[in-house]
Amino acid sequence: MIDFSVAIHSYNREEFIVETVESVLNQTLAPQEVIVVDDGSSDNTEAVLEPYSDRIVYKKIANVGCGTSRKVAVEYCQNKWIACNDDDDIWLPTHLESLSNTIESFPKAEYVFSNHTQFGDRAIANYDHFATAPSGWWESVSQCVDMDKILLTEDAFLDFLTFNPSFPSAWAFTKQAYFKAGGIDDKYSRMNSEDSDFTRRILLAAQGACTSQKTVKLRRHGKNMSDNFVANLKGKALILEDIVAKGIVPDRYLSRTVATINQSKIQAFRHLYWQGDHRESVSYAKESNIKLSIKDRLRMMNARFQKT
Repeated sequence: MIDFSVAIHSYNREEFIVETVESVLNQTLAPQEVIVVDDGSSDNTEAVLEPYSDRIVYKKIANVGCGTSRKVAVEYCQNKWIACNDDDDIWLPTHLESLSNTIESFPKAEYVFSNHTQFGDRAIANYDHFATAPSGWWESVSQCVDMDKILLTEDAFLDFLTFNPSFPSAWAFTKQAYFKAGGIDDKYSRMNSEDSDFTRRILLAAQGACTSQKTVKLRRHGKNMSDNFVANLKGKALILEDIVAKGIVPDRYLSRTVATINQSKIQAFRHLYWQGDHRESVSYAKESNIKLSIKDRLRMMNARFQKT
């Protein structure tokens, strides 16, 4: 079995963080250390975690945002393998054991993740994230299948352009792969889709694998950063543009990546337009240099008229 460190970052989640921490501590495969980084909370996070002081390492920092506080937690961990969890999500008891089994099935993997479901007042009943993938997606991304465990192909980066099955609360990776990928970028700390930047870069740096077992429950509530669809599309385009600019995207991936960037921008523009945000739709189209179709150019003209 694998020895895991666990990295949890938190901000003003006194109502959820205890349940999250308990789900981590009550694993069938016990973590070797649990790091909780408090991102400058102004609520009672520190007080509610005090009873766990002998089982976790609590570190409070000045507020730096979601991405950077996750980075601090990860880089504080000491073990080879690091698993992440957000402060409002819950691991089922077999989560770490399932990831460990996946790693043992595919020893070359340095980035693994599990499937997840949802709970909370905005959850979709019986949600199965892997099942939401486009038709044929899993057949394309799978190099080897061992029951519920999947070794991803070398070109998984391309498949992740259209669908992302991996969420931070279900991640685990080696410290070596983390630094090889460049770590978590502070630039995106407070931005929607900030976690997808690291996902894409680690897929370029390390072998990936996953399990279709639903071992994580993502809490869906009104404060989820990922709920803003347009912001996620804008974030996706920006992150992919930056990855291309850094020169880390192989030449054979460039055309698909550039096409995905433009498609994400077009989708963001259209949704702004359909929502009636005409001024913002025009502004975004101009600043992002979108290649518009004839229909979209007509939408642009109408938006200009409507915003005046």
